[in-house]
Amino acid sequence: MTCLSDSQMENIGLRYILDKLNTCTPYGTELAGKLKPFRPNEKVLLIEELDNIGKIRDTYNVADYSKIFRILSQFKDIRPSIQKCSSPEYVLNEVELFELKNFLLSLEELIEVLEILQKELHHEFCLTCNLPGGMPQALALLDPEGTRLRSFYIPDTATAKLTEIRTEKRRLEAAIITSDNEENKRLLLDKRLLTVCAEEDEELAIRRKLTAEIFSYANDFLANTSAIAKLDLLLQKGRLAAEYKTTRPAISESEVSFDNVYNPYIEHLLKNNGKEYCPLSIILRKGTAILTGANMGGKSVSLKTLTLNILLFQMGFFVFAEKAVLPLFDFVHLISEDLQSLDMGLSTFAAEVVKLNQIINDLEQGFSFVALDEFARGTNPQEGAALVRAVANYLNNENAVSILSTHYDNVASHEFNNYQVIGLKNLNIDSLMQTQFSQNMIRKDENPAALIAQYMDYRLEKSFGDAGPPKDAINICKLLNLSDKIIELL
Repeated sequence: MTCLSDSQMENIGLRYILDKLNTCTPYGTELAGKLKPFRPNEKVLLIEELDNIGKIRDTYNVADYSKIFRILSQFKDIRPSIQKCSSPEYVLNEVELFELKNFLLSLEELIEVLEILQKELHHEFCLTCNLPGGMPQALALLDPEGTRLRSFYIPDTATAKLTEIRTEKRRLEAAIITSDNEENKRLLLDKRLLTVCAEEDEELAIRRKLTAEIFSYANDFLANTSAIAKLDLLLQKGRLAAEYKTTRPAISESEVSFDNVYNPYIEHLLKNNGKEYCPLSIILRKGTAILTGANMGGKSVSLKTLTLNILLFQMGFFVFAEKAVLPLFDFVHLISEDLQSLDMGLSTFAAEVVKLNQIINDLEQGFSFVALDEFARGTNPQEGAALVRAVANYLNNENAVSILSTHYDNVASHEFNNYQVIGLKNLNIDSLMQTQFSQNMIRKDENPAALIAQYMDYRLEKSFGDAGPPKDAINICKLLNLSDKIIELL
């Protein structure tokens, strides 16, 4: 369903978001690594996921979730030990029994904290997923004396025979300490060795019996590891929703609508360079939308932002926007500048064509979101423009919401939903150039990209079908102080 390469997922910021899922348990980490988008026929499951995330987000700054995170961090992966129990010949060793006991003690503690949280928050924290359940009988096997100590040992009272053996061992040890006869001490040591062997045999028999009894609870153990994984992942999704500006999207049939949507990954990169991110607002419907704008105007960022948030929604996240309305897609596609497939010996354009064929095949299989960033940029302008127009017209009649960014003329038309990056068109470049500052606007130590970004308006606006891409190239040349000898010849 997600038809993006690993490099694309990293490039749009999906990997950045997934890496922020600071899951506390090996189960949650494994589940996060297997995250897949919900399909359109899983709408009910997605709604349940978003319901649960909303409850966590709304209570995150009220309840003390740190207690839950602390307990979750205590869980180790006990599944290999449970699996080993299925073999009749296998006997759990003391380390494995210790880990199983600690799992059950942490489980008991987690359930208690969850119950307290539910009482404190009432219906506000009533998760509908399968929560971990208690296993008191299994815990009694590993903690028969009810000490709740995080250690494991087989008590003397485990069997009458073990009581007798250990009593005799302690008697012999006391006699060894008090004996001053070397021959007698040697005899006592020999008897103690035999007693220790008998103790080990009895403990082995007890551990064998424990192994079989523990295995009878195998399904309960595994069910709890799954429930812990789900809870761990939900808490992290809820934490992200609370710590960032996010919203729960309304679910539509086909409309894609965002108010002030942003990309946390790109925002992070810009912030590190002392720049600000400009959120975007857009409405897309089934058919083709054309996005035009100046070079360095943020068209690629816009498409990455849209693709990222659509994918996050379908993976059961709140999206990074003030408001959103989204459908569920069968396929999400992105053709972008990082598509070049060197291992197949393909150029950028050839890789785009291969990817486009995949998109065409998928369009016959279900509802798709298609984002094409400067498709056919690697061809000559005449052929490139013709190809983009053909693709735009084709997608306009398919079961898809599509958006194509382009710098080619005569692509946008009244048939399409057209947007334009505002760019530099509202900038009075001549007036700016007359200021004392701008006479020496670009200095040797100044970053040209930063200078352009200072005056670029990255917001989107609706445009008419016959409006071509903005002519910002000359403004950029003037902004970067290109020699008047060339400007005068334009």
